[in-house]
Amino acid sequence: MSMPAWSRTSMNRRRLLRQTAALGLGWAAARSAETFLDPGAASAASLTLSYPSWMFSEPSTGKYFRDLSAAYSQAHPGTQVDLIQLPAGQYVEKIFTEVQSGQVPDILPLFTTQMPQYMHLDLLEPLDPWLDKAPFKNKLVLLQRFARKNGKNYGVALTASPQGLLYNQQLLQQAGVDIPRTLDELYNAADKIYKKTGVYGFGVHVDTSAMLLSYVSCMQWVLGNGGDFSRADGTITCNAPKTVQGFEQMMRFVNAPFAPKGLGWYQLRTMFAEGKVAMLFDGPWDLGQVKTANPKLYPFVGMAPCPTPTHAAITGGAFYTILRKDGNKQAVWDYIALATSDEWQQRWIEVEVQVPGTTLPPTAAFLRLNPGYRYVTELAAKYATGFGYLPPGYELVATAFQTKVIDHVGDIWSGSKPPKVAMDECQRELEAWAKTLPPGGRS
Repeated sequence: MSMPAWSRTSMNRRRLLRQTAALGLGWAAARSAETFLDPGAASAASLTLSYPSWMFSEPSTGKYFRDLSAAYSQAHPGTQVDLIQLPAGQYVEKIFTEVQSGQVPDILPLFTTQMPQYMHLDLLEPLDPWLDKAPFKNKLVLLQRFARKNGKNYGVALTASPQGLLYNQQLLQQAGVDIPRTLDELYNAADKIYKKTGVYGFGVHVDTSAMLLSYVSCMQWVLGNGGDFSRADGTITCNAPKTVQGFEQMMRFVNAPFAPKGLGWYQLRTMFAEGKVAMLFDGPWDLGQVKTANPKLYPFVGMAPCPTPTHAAITGGAFYTILRKDGNKQAVWDYIALATSDEWQQRWIEVEVQVPGTTLPPTAAFLRLNPGYRYVTELAAKYATGFGYLPPGYELVATAFQTKVIDHVGDIWSGSKPPKVAMDECQRELEAWAKTLPPGGRS
């Protein structure tokens, strides 16, 4: 069996540890059942924990996890953490393929979309023996419900940040426009900014190479118009009027002269941080990126509700999880417990400008210096929707469902087919595919 890319840096050390454990000399063999159930028990031997994720390449986020991992190693002498960056658009498929082939990362973050499938396949360790003793058990955000099955918790919320309209107040003022509240206002404001300043007024993600990011980009417009691709009872709604209208609204902006062409979110986020795009739909991680990469611009960057009809704040999220087959469960829990402590949750707010996994409130001093964060919490309270980007009724096969949708969305974005034609074709394909799913195989 080939070695997965995410584990190449630490496989030799991990193999040595496993061989030592087989001889009765390793950390896993030495710990007792009581130690396994004790959240405060310290690791007893040297080891390296593999931690693949999509988050480490972003400037402020990468530093946060490097600092967190260094603090963990200091608290657990002899234990190191390998932070292994994977592309966000490939993470879901790549990690699942490796886990199914028998490879076992230690610290495993999962998108909310991944949780139903991993729980259904019984791949995750129930965390209640530790969580029941954790000081943060009753502080976890509402997103935590997506990590529960049959009364057990299979993950601990890592973050739950809503998306909205990011805007550069300096550029709005130069163009003499207010923060848009409707799509017409958004279009007119973006057009004026482009004509008066030469800066792109609004950016739209249209890069199909990253499936999940593409799906989220669609949902901002589809859910924003009151549509969706499916219903909880399994009905496919790709060509429903509101879904098609959402794409028509989207393409009005994609084709506008004030929008950069053919870009994905990473390029758009960088341009926004550099002051080269005035507005875009995205999450508060953009605030953190601007704060790190362009601190002079940061005081002039704000976040408001998306000016779509429903103001849908597409809310992603992620969980810390432990695989059942992992041999270092206690050490991994120690890492999760440190990350979910008040100290590191507060750092997540202050460094990342994002909603943490617990309900820890930001400090008054932080809010004075970071006024945009206040709108993040208001968006989460008023307009949060689309949790985890899960297609209703198809939670267990979300990746396959989303991939089929994006195959047809690519025809819309490229201009080869109008939204109604592409969504009619998507409707027929998904309806035929849904009939092939076994009973209980979709949700």
